Order: sequence, then C-alpha cells, then structure tokens
Amino acid sequence: MLFRSAARTAPVSVDTTPEVKVEDFDPKAFIQGIRPYREATLIYPGGDLIPRMRELAAKIDATEDGDPALNDLIDEFDAARKAFTDGGRWWEVEGRSTDAILAMRRAAAKQRGIDLDENDLGDLGESSGAMTDTDRLAILLDQLAEQIVVPSGVTRADLQTMLDIAEPEVAKLISAMTLVNTRAAQGANVFALDFSSRRSGNRRQRRSSPRSK
Repeated sequence: MLFRSAARTAPVSVDTTPEVKVEDFDPKAFIQGIRPYREATLIYPGGDLIPRMRELAAKIDATEDGDPALNDLIDEFDAARKAFTDGGRWWEVEGRSTDAILAMRRAAAKQRGIDLDENDLGDLGESSGAMTDTDRLAILLDQLAEQIVVPSGVTRADLQTMLDIAEPEVAKLISAMTLVNTRAAQGANVFALDFSSRRSGNRRQRRSSPRSK
C-alpha cells in the first residue's frame, strides 16, 4: 500500500535543461565582424598521369612477388601518384549577395552587347531566351572569375582555357560558387568532422590500453 502511494506522488521526470540567457551586444560591431562564406576546392592539373598509373597498377598486379621488376614498378607508380597529388592547388570561392550577383551578370552581359531583364539575370539556364549558349557560359565564367579570391587575378579567359582542358575541374569551382551563394557558412560539412581521437594524448592512451589489461 505504501509503495503504491509513493509511486503515485513521485514525479515522472525533472527538467534539468539550463535556462537560456540571451545577452545584449553591439549589433553594428557584430555585423562589421562578419565575413563572407568561402569554400575551398582542390584543383588537380595532372589528369594525363591517370592512364600511366592504371597501366602500372595492372603490371604490378600481374607481377609475381619476388620478381626483380616489382619494386621498380611500385616506385614508378608511387612517383606518378605523388606527382598528381602534389600538383593539386586549393582555390577559394567567396560568396556574394543576390544584388551583387545580378550586378556582375548585368555588367558581363553588357560587355557582350546584351541587355538582359531581371528574369534572364536571375536564371542563366536554358529558359533565358535572350542569350546563346556561348553568351550564357561567358557570363557564368565572368561571375565565377569575380568570386574566385584565391588565386588572385583569375579571368574568364583563364577559366575558359581550363574548361577546354579539364571541364570537370571547372565544374567543381561552379559547385563551390553555388554553395557559397546559397548556403549559410554553418552548413559547411567541416563542422561534422571530429579529429579528437587523433590527439597525441589519446593516441598514447590507445597504445597503452592493451598493456594495461
């Protein structure tokens, strides 16, 4: 009887969530400290090394262990892979506001003798009937060149040259530009990364754990 009475009067749960305290601050100073969202994209120039690496990989797979030629093949493969990865460079694209993007597109269109309305400026897809495919691409590359901040001094002509040689690399930059123009910085996937287990203290602890058992 006593147990049933206590069960009826005991609280089911207790809310221990800390009270949220919103502190006042200077909005002008805060806004002055805001910086545009940037994304970094690794661009690789050594696409011509891929077939050689595939050829070497096939030869390595076909070579028996102990064959004198095996080490040389592996060394050549490792050298080609290193040349490819070492050749990569980080490019940074910086976000722009909608008004700034429209202004960039309007200026790029006028340079080509095109007077676009707001619908055409806001949508560079196939629905923009006032432009040819060549004009549409040129305006997009002009915009991309404006938003690339590292390396400095990139032009539409530079991007067109890259496009002619390795279109997927330019596509990576366009994807980065789309991200910084449409997504908040806190949406970047870097915040999901967790390297805590790589800290030196944790590594020593993992190494000593088997010996402590």
